[in-house]
Amino acid sequence: MAYSAVPTVTTGDSWSAANHNTYIRDNFAAGVPDIFTAAGDIAYGTAANVADVLPIGATNQALICSSDGLPEWGDILSVSYRQGASSSDWSEPGSTDFEITESPLMQAGSCSLTFAGANYAAALAHVTFPVKYSERPLVFLSWGAITGPSAHIESIYTYQGSANTYSVTTSDFYVDGVADGACNATLAVNWLAIGIG
Repeated sequence: MAYSAVPTVTTGDSWSAANHNTYIRDNFAAGVPDIFTAAGDIAYGTAANVADVLPIGATNQALICSSDGLPEWGDILSVSYRQGASSSDWSEPGSTDFEITESPLMQAGSCSLTFAGANYAAALAHVTFPVKYSERPLVFLSWGAITGPSAHIESIYTYQGSANTYSVTTSDFYVDGVADGACNATLAVNWLAIGIG
């Protein structure tokens, strides 16, 4: 509801019920506190003499400015643009630029790979995301602490688990490690996933 500028009234002028409803009742309804419907609501201007309400955001969201210059709730850590082949699947390689309009979901963790000691030993770890993504996210790996001899640990990478499908799912991924010789060690692998929740 828009605010109506109150006219100047002089002695002898009439003041009707319609005037009262427009300039007093409706103006109160157009602003604070009548526009609030719940705890945490915030008033903001959408134009000159026009107020609107922004409902409280979700846990851990921050107040940010939208592309149209109005306040909105968003993530503190955000990714604005990315490249790929798909507008929704972040893991599809490509060179098309996409502006990210949804709130990205970032999750991180650590898992362990234990090598059994045989030559060219392999180790496998399964990771389930705390929160499922709507599309396959990007997953980044880094080496963490190593317990035991580490000279022969060669590489780590992610794959889905089903044969010949090297990708990450919306709910989980596998980490595979390879040693290029006899190895008795446990490797901590740190991971970071970024995608649309």
